[in-house]
Amino acid sequence: MFLNTRLFKISFRYFIKHPFQTTMMVLGIALGVALVVSIDIANSSVEASFQKSTQSITGKATHQIIGTYQPLNQDIYTTLKTKLGFEKSAPVIIGKTEIKELDNKPMRILGVDPFSEFQFRNFGSQDQPLKNIKSDKFTDLILKPASIMISENLARQHNIKQNGQLTLIFGSKEVTITIVGFITLAEASGENDIADGILYMDISTAQELLNFEKKLSYIDLILDSDSAIYHEIKRLLPNGVKLLPTAKKSSAIREMSKSFEFNLAAFSLLALLVGLFLIYNTVTFSIISRRHQFGILRALGVTRQEVFYMVISESLFFGIIGTFIGLLLGIFLGIYTVRMVSQTVSGLYYFLPVSLFNISWFTFVKGIMLGVLVSVLSSLVPAFEANQSQTNDALLHSVLETKMNRWLPYFSYFGLFLNIIGIAILCYSSKNVPLGFLGTAFIVFGFAFFIPLLTWMAMKVFIPLFTPVLGITAKMALRSISRSLSRTGVSIAALMIAISVYIGVGIMINSFKGSLNQWVDTHLKGDVHIASSEDSKNFLPIDFIKAVRALPMVVGINEYQLIQLQAGPYINSTLFIIDNSQPSYQWVWKKVGSDKLRNDFTRDTVYISESFAWKHDIEENINNIISLETPKGIQNFKVGGVFSDFFLRGGRIVMYQNVFTKYWNESRSTNIEVYLKNPKQASKFINAVKAISSDNPLLTTTQFEIRKRILKAFDNTFAITVALQILSALVAVIGILNTIMALIYERFREIGMLRANGLSIKQLWKMLMIESGFIGLLSGLIALPLGLVLSWILIAVINKRSFGWTLNFSLDIEIFINAMVLSICAALFAGIFPAWKASHTPIINAIRTE
Repeated sequence: MFLNTRLFKISFRYFIKHPFQTTMMVLGIALGVALVVSIDIANSSVEASFQKSTQSITGKATHQIIGTYQPLNQDIYTTLKTKLGFEKSAPVIIGKTEIKELDNKPMRILGVDPFSEFQFRNFGSQDQPLKNIKSDKFTDLILKPASIMISENLARQHNIKQNGQLTLIFGSKEVTITIVGFITLAEASGENDIADGILYMDISTAQELLNFEKKLSYIDLILDSDSAIYHEIKRLLPNGVKLLPTAKKSSAIREMSKSFEFNLAAFSLLALLVGLFLIYNTVTFSIISRRHQFGILRALGVTRQEVFYMVISESLFFGIIGTFIGLLLGIFLGIYTVRMVSQTVSGLYYFLPVSLFNISWFTFVKGIMLGVLVSVLSSLVPAFEANQSQTNDALLHSVLETKMNRWLPYFSYFGLFLNIIGIAILCYSSKNVPLGFLGTAFIVFGFAFFIPLLTWMAMKVFIPLFTPVLGITAKMALRSISRSLSRTGVSIAALMIAISVYIGVGIMINSFKGSLNQWVDTHLKGDVHIASSEDSKNFLPIDFIKAVRALPMVVGINEYQLIQLQAGPYINSTLFIIDNSQPSYQWVWKKVGSDKLRNDFTRDTVYISESFAWKHDIEENINNIISLETPKGIQNFKVGGVFSDFFLRGGRIVMYQNVFTKYWNESRSTNIEVYLKNPKQASKFINAVKAISSDNPLLTTTQFEIRKRILKAFDNTFAITVALQILSALVAVIGILNTIMALIYERFREIGMLRANGLSIKQLWKMLMIESGFIGLLSGLIALPLGLVLSWILIAVINKRSFGWTLNFSLDIEIFINAMVLSICAALFAGIFPAWKASHTPIINAIRTE
């Protein structure tokens, strides 16, 4: 359809003789596809890990009975069994721990009633409820204290034997447990990998280890929402306890990391788009170097359509090769990105006991479609150029530039049109993150269409400005840039986009770190923080708090309570109960009520984080009302203020202790922050705490450790973004190399004539390096304003829509200096090979015309 066999042979011979151009074409698409595929693999792996881990925990359960604020009283399960006689139910306890012998490997605790489990989890069937348990001592799991089962695969990996012992770490508490058996889940389901991250134990053992006396995390059920028993169970439940579909809870948890994953996917597309410029440059260079050949083909009767299809087919052919290589490279990069993304998701959103490596067929389809599509699109303009060439002017180098100069104003008008569309999309797309990125793309590409005109104008200034300083070779180099806008414009645009992204993301990260540091400074006030457990589900013993307060090195403590809402309209948000005496200066207020309202502790007032307000469409003004379910029924609370916050997992609702006690009849604390007379004695204080809390699994952390952990978690968030920046810049550098090669080829005879008339090798190098350097300089200069615009969009639009945060805009001159240095050095580096090639070409070959 596209071209006949003879034309294909002509094309193929050209690319065989020019391996560098062939490699650049393949590399451009391969890098772009690899980044998209690697990020897609990471996102799909997180999805698979979450689904498998959720499935391994929930099993076949259709519904769960769960406490909105606190763990369930196990009497609810007893009532369910005795009063309603409902058999398809199973009590569950979930917790987290670390295994000391496995380098503190984080593990999920699953405490279950083995006799109820055959209906829910993949431990066997009703006739053989334990057929997959590789132990003849199953009764030990129930009767033997501190006994567990682990996956057979985990035991094999770490040479763990039956009846061997492991040490579990719960904060400051260590517990020795015995392995009484092994579990193997269904191979076909892929659950064995997930089982490697789970410790299975009897529910009574889990209650003892986690201090869950007479408590449950939730109750699994199998029932129909339309059945009579469903409504009977709902009527039976007290206030603060909900009956929820398991899918609803899982989807709410999964939704927390979606914005983060989408941001990564959007940034990965950037490299593919920069790759589009690279392929365009490569295809254009191949056309320039074959313009003489095209002229001969047209003279011999080859039609315009055949020339067009010839160029398109070349791009398609090498695009397919590049896509295939990109898929393989993407799988390799995916190993790194899966680990990084999984660590970030586990640290900031929800715990993944094991990170699966999952590649879906859609990832390959997406990579192939994008790779082939970009290959074809990037070759359309060069193919059209070859198609439109007349037989006689196909041999002339000036034809295309003459056309380009006529079109300069129209390119700028089109760029302005794209910018207007982009601004309109940003203004009218509300909270839609994908549309936010689409609007950003329109603005970035709109800027790119201004490049030819800006380059032409800049050369009008640079030529008289730099010629007296750098000499006649500089004038020749700068005139070459303005005379070859069809070539230089695309490369300057590609490098400009890469540098502007470097600036934009750099300013965003700087602004984020500045805002985060301010937030940490205003929120971390104690020298040491003590929690009942990592997830703060248990209360600290009152006697323990009194003992801590009585320690001679302590000058004061603040008590607070953290409750993650498990159900209701604000599921996954955190209720933060603080001591009435905590000063308001700890909060960075976005919107507040009067001081009287904010300090009147007797009113039913709450304060909400900015991210919570954004997520739940609560306008940032006072006197809004939110409704919370309490043991006394649903109560309305006035919003007294909105504060800046970087607390993830659904945002925060802050309530004073007296208000919480009024409706929940609970005044105990899950956390305390301790102020020491001498903060340098933190280690000594922690040892004293361990001595008085040997029976409680407390998590004791210094302020420095918490600060370090928070900053490290967010640094991991941006690690992949920075890697994408670097790879995008690499693609742009390759594009510049192609452009300079194309410019040299078009001026081959001109350079030969200059050499014949006395131009030295040194002067030739100077001319070409000045040309490369000024391409980098111009790219950097144009990238500065675009980088600022991009940073504002990322901070005020993308971050706000993704996470609900408002960041303090922070400019650092070092980012701009680094961007200019990077741009110029990248262009100079790209110019080395073309300059070397031009200087080593014999003069006689350069000036030969036939």
